[in-house]
Amino acid sequence: MDKLSPDNNSWVFPGRKSLSDKETRAINERFLSGNEYDAYMRRLGAVDTEGVNLTVVVEGARPYPVRVLDMRVEKRCVSPGGVLFFSPTQGAEKNTAIGFDLDRRDPKPLIPGDQSDPREWEGNYFDQHTVSLKPQEQVVFRIRAVTDVGYCAFRIVLVVADKDRLVRQMLDNDGRPFRACGLRGSPDGKGLFSRFDGLYVGGVFNLRDGDGRFARRDPGRWQAADG
Repeated sequence: MDKLSPDNNSWVFPGRKSLSDKETRAINERFLSGNEYDAYMRRLGAVDTEGVNLTVVVEGARPYPVRVLDMRVEKRCVSPGGVLFFSPTQGAEKNTAIGFDLDRRDPKPLIPGDQSDPREWEGNYFDQHTVSLKPQEQVVFRIRAVTDVGYCAFRIVLVVADKDRLVRQMLDNDGRPFRACGLRGSPDGKGLFSRFDGLYVGGVFNLRDGDGRFARRDPGRWQAADG
């Protein structure tokens, strides 16, 4: 994997009920300065929200050509929870070639095109592209995997034709699954993020503090219009 990029500036700490004031101050220092904020959140155990953007380099390792036939997802999704740090400003990358909607029962490698809504993604990438690898030849896959409603841990599996057999090649995050957490609001009319145990809002969603730092809010009552 050459690059793992977040979908925006929001993060979830799954399984956490709260964070200490010291942890919150350290997060705000990096968030406000832009100094390794994303890397710091991952080191603390935070999970990307809504989706992840992957740049994966695949190289032919056989002394003869092989062909990539398909790409699949192995996933486990559960209801979201934990502590949410909400500041969605970055937005999705526009040069993604392959998209996986993790909320579908059997996610397939779709073609996002210019569509940001996964419900509009269509066309199997490998029905329209042939990917052959000669020895030491490389190909770059730009992948976007998204979820709207769940907390998903997933790996991507390449299906490769190796002479007369099919080989499954696993793509993951250095031996660990990729992870993403959806942010769809609660369907029961409660606060926008009432599914979560804790909430901090920052950036344009915290206008009470002049610098837009993350501040604690009630996940059961907070609405985007509250600021």
